[in-house]
Amino acid sequence: MEATRKKKIKEYIVPGIASFILSILLTVMGYLIGTYFGLFNKALVIDAMNKSTYYESVNKYCYTEALDYLYPSNLDESVLENVFTIKNTYNQGKNYLLAVLNGDSYNINTDYVRDTLTSNIEAYIQSNNIPEESIDRGGINNLIDHICLIYSKNLSVSFLYYYNSLKAIFRQLIVYGLPALALLSIACLLVILRSNKWLHRSLRFVSYSLLAATIMTSILPLGLLISKKYQQLNVRPVYFSKMLARYLRASLNIYLVVSLILFIGALLIICVIYYKKKSLMKSM
Repeated sequence: MEATRKKKIKEYIVPGIASFILSILLTVMGYLIGTYFGLFNKALVIDAMNKSTYYESVNKYCYTEALDYLYPSNLDESVLENVFTIKNTYNQGKNYLLAVLNGDSYNINTDYVRDTLTSNIEAYIQSNNIPEESIDRGGINNLIDHICLIYSKNLSVSFLYYYNSLKAIFRQLIVYGLPALALLSIACLLVILRSNKWLHRSLRFVSYSLLAATIMTSILPLGLLISKKYQQLNVRPVYFSKMLARYLRASLNIYLVVSLILFIGALLIICVIYYKKKSLMKSM
């Protein structure tokens, strides 16, 4: 009776506990890896900006703000023609984005906006034969400076500075936490493999761990993707909110990729169990 109890503890309870701990460790590792290659993947940020009409929306937003500021000056809307172009905004936005994501400082170049706006205003003055003495040059310069500031402010993304700080902290967690979790996982794996005489019986517990980790790493991102909670962030301006939603959706998909890898691992283990058991039955 005592021998049976000890055998049951060794073959079922001990590997069962180790399997549970292993599933938790694999889940934590899955979320760490998914976060690093998802939320902290600068390629996803760049892709989200390129595919979410971000730069077009920046131009529209700048135009609207500049127009509101332009009306009191008695200048015509035509002075804003070609001031905000997709080519210039894309080039400046891309350079700014790459610099900030690499941890470098970058001042958005507003020379094109300034030069085009200045040229348009001068052309407007000449075409309307406005006397020089009636022109407020100081007011025009202030207007140009303010519109350049509007452009620079709308094209910059303040959250990226927090993004880099958080990524640096998270990188330390990956460097030290991931190896520790891997070692603990190996320890649990060894306990499981030594718990049974037959390999296929031990591997059952490993498959349980992988399947449990698959469920735990997929349930949260799947829930967010299905409910579309990531789209309900109350962030202004709207164009930034759209870009952020695309970025978060891509990041959540990375967790599902990690979950899929765990599931494939579980299937491979199940196949090994099947063939090991079949081979053992033939040899008996």
